Amino acid sequence: MPNWCNNYLELEHDDPAMITRAKTAFADAKLLAEFVPVPEDLSIVAGRVGADEDQKQKDLVAQEEVNVAKHGYRNWYDYCVNEWGTKWDVGGEGDQATVESPNAIKMNLIQPGHHPLRPWRSSKTWASRSSWCIGNQACATAVSTTRTVMTTWTTVI
Repeated sequence: MPNWCNNYLELEHDDPAMITRAKTAFADAKLLAEFVPVPEDLSIVAGRVGADEDQKQKDLVAQEEVNVAKHGYRNWYDYCVNEWGTKWDVGGEGDQATVESPNAIKMNLIQPGHHPLRPWRSSKTWASRSSWCIGNQACATAVSTTRTVMTTWTTVI
């Protein structure tokens, strides 16, 4: 069972359409998938489907090898954990988003284990902003407290 964290995310963008896009994706519980989507090829079983000699298992292993060569990951799970920092997307019921201005949105989200900071660092969509966090210490603090039951972090992009 994961430790659930209450996370606070603030996004800023010069284009108001990006804020609307983020709000819609957040409401649909697909915020991470919207901006760092999982490649379709990786939507396969993350695990086993039979014994090593079973054809289904052989086919799965073959597809994993193709996926690693093409994407660097075997399946959706490996991708999400490495690119998003978690296997679960964020948003949806119970999560709150407030549009502060046409160029800024604040989101309160409940996330298992830790904050999903990786997508905002790696996404070319938000890379035009020079500051990933409010001060380097805020990032370091957020990362160091990821295993607590409740943690708060702020990211400005």
